[in-house]
Amino acid sequence: MLDLPIRDFDTATRNFQDVEVALVPAGAQVVYDGATPPRGWLECDGSAVLRADYPALSRIYPGSGTALTLPTNPGYIIKV
Repeated sequence: MLDLPIRDFDTATRNFQDVEVALVPAGAQVVYDGATPPRGWLECDGSAVLRADYPALSRIYPGSGTALTLPTNPGYIIKV
């Protein structure tokens, strides 16, 4: 493993977020132990969200109506 010092945290964070957006598809679920999900993720808590707010999830979880129900999977978050 190559361990280089990070001199510019903001740039490193932006670069990581760009990679995450490119490599992690919408609908992917991952284990998460934080208090609140990071930007671009929602808790898998079974809540209803508006399809118009999350069009990528709407393509993965098809159905009728204006809302979709997130999976109920405690301890996981889902990419939006």
